[in-house]
Amino acid sequence: MHATLRTLHAIIDEPGRFRRAVFRLQTNDGRSVFMKVGRNNGLNASRFIVEVDANRLLTLWKRDAFAPPSVHGRQRWSEDYKYDRAEEGFSRGQQNPVGLAKVYVRDRPVYAELPPVPRFSIRALATRRKPGRPAAQPSVMETVATLNDGCTRTIWLLANGVATFPVECDGQASAERLQHLAGVGSPILSIDQLLPLLAGDQVNPVA
Repeated sequence: MHATLRTLHAIIDEPGRFRRAVFRLQTNDGRSVFMKVGRNNGLNASRFIVEVDANRLLTLWKRDAFAPPSVHGRQRWSEDYKYDRAEEGFSRGQQNPVGLAKVYVRDRPVYAELPPVPRFSIRALATRRKPGRPAAQPSVMETVATLNDGCTRTIWLLANGVATFPVECDGQASAERLQHLAGVGSPILSIDQLLPLLAGDQVNPVA
């Protein structure tokens, strides 16, 4: 099944270590860079891989109030304070890939402001609002992507024109929503599906 993941490069099996998957990505100047994800002692059945379209993920991420400032302008991507560390990490190649970013998808309310209240109006007194200051009211809900880990790695991928890349989602519902909103059509896979335990595997190997 996982052969249909566009960016999957290799499955690595080493004695005494967790199985891991390596992904190969292409930058806009033709370089190959590598990312990885592996089994752990956690809930591998609820960890999912989603391959996303870079621009659609960026649209969702920009809605997050906690996204780093550098997300909001292409000219600012390389100014991220950890950008040089990401550059160094991706330079290590296939032998030492960087980890996938972890993405969580959620809904948040979008607030619309009421028109300013005229000074000394009856409505201002009745609602105890300060004159001239509009009150925020819930309007609609919008979907937001929050990156819990891997912000600068993702900014580096965007800055270097990587069009499609995999991310990790915690929980099937979040993964399915991300797939619907930003996926590229490849299947979502849990870590258990992508990297099933093999006969003779240790339960608690070295990470």
